[in-house]
Amino acid sequence: MALEDLTGPSKYISNLVPSNPPGTDPLSQADDHITGIKNVLINSFPNITGAVTMTQGQLNGTEATVTPTAAPGDNSTTKANTAFVAAAVAAIPPTPSVGVGQTWQDVKATRAFNTDYTNSTGKPIMVSACTTNSSQNVGFNVIVGGVTIYTDPGTASVSNGCTFLVPNGAIYRINCARNLGTWAELR
Repeated sequence: MALEDLTGPSKYISNLVPSNPPGTDPLSQADDHITGIKNVLINSFPNITGAVTMTQGQLNGTEATVTPTAAPGDNSTTKANTAFVAAAVAAIPPTPSVGVGQTWQDVKATRAFNTDYTNSTGKPIMVSACTTNSSQNVGFNVIVGGVTIYTDPGTASVSNGCTFLVPNGAIYRINCARNLGTWAELR
């Protein structure tokens, strides 16, 4: 008999010889062939315990339905395919960054010392302001979100100024008794 060795735990589909059994084998050896093929199938597919209903295209990975795209916001244990991941990443809002898509704006005409302003731009802004020279020692302080972030007691004949960041949604103000020199915002 030309029966290939298909017994034991290390025999897989690659061990099958398509030309076996030859037509000269006695019919009484047919059960040896069937037993060997069963062993190969069990070794090759140890986790298959029921019917497999995938199409040939799905098994070969050529059909898009192998892993269906889950609905946006799905947080189940369903496997995510690349379409789901790409959509989820695209839905993440960009992190607001200072300077990205912003330009310096001269806002002196619309700003005044000792007044609250709210950053409602949707991203952090940078503020830069200074006073004119004065013959008096006048203080200058900056408050952002209720916290004093800068204080200068002031010196006569010297302008006061500061540049600072304001988070989105924060209230900010500059307290000073001098005249406003410049006020610009990167927004």
